[in-house]
Amino acid sequence: MRQHLMTPEYFDDTRFLSCLGPQHMAEFYEAFNWKMFFMTQPGAGMHMHTDADRAHLYTLQLGGTKSWFLCRGNETRGVYSGRVDAFGLENAGERFPIFAQTQPRCYRTDLTTGEILYWHSDWWHQTYVGENATDPSFSILSLFIDEDILRLKSPKSGKPVFDLMRSHNYKRKSDNREFPEKLSMCMKQWRNKVNRWDMLVGVMSRFGFSL
Repeated sequence: MRQHLMTPEYFDDTRFLSCLGPQHMAEFYEAFNWKMFFMTQPGAGMHMHTDADRAHLYTLQLGGTKSWFLCRGNETRGVYSGRVDAFGLENAGERFPIFAQTQPRCYRTDLTTGEILYWHSDWWHQTYVGENATDPSFSILSLFIDEDILRLKSPKSGKPVFDLMRSHNYKRKSDNREFPEKLSMCMKQWRNKVNRWDMLVGVMSRFGFSL
């Protein structure tokens, strides 16, 4: 299957991951579930949630149909921190009154074979395959990073938001001491390159140049 599935250029983050080298890149994909395959039976799905990785995501529908509901990360109050069920709303008006006001700012779509859906870091999302579906849903879910993710910093601490070592406590879990050190080094390289680029753009802008 892999030889027939090419990563869309916009989602290709190998420019960041290549510093890990072939050996550590394989461990990276496995350790952080960077690419996952899902088979979802009719009547099943995933509850409303955000992802701890803080990376962007995209999904490719390989077969069947899967329904998606997505809200921006700042709608935490409107989705009741994930307690709301966007696909089972018979009593939603009573149980989740704020969600009725939030819904128009969110997105619902039915993904069919061959379609791709992409959403930003920290977005709330929920999935469901209808009970009357004739076939299971088959899909691939992949995380990816870009310059915008590496620029994000916490308003409170000023520290980078995207930090795989912290979000997964990977340093404590891994028996491979070399891999965490390599990953930390690569993450510093990613941010340094982005920071140098931002400085260059800033200097050029001051002199009236644009890219």
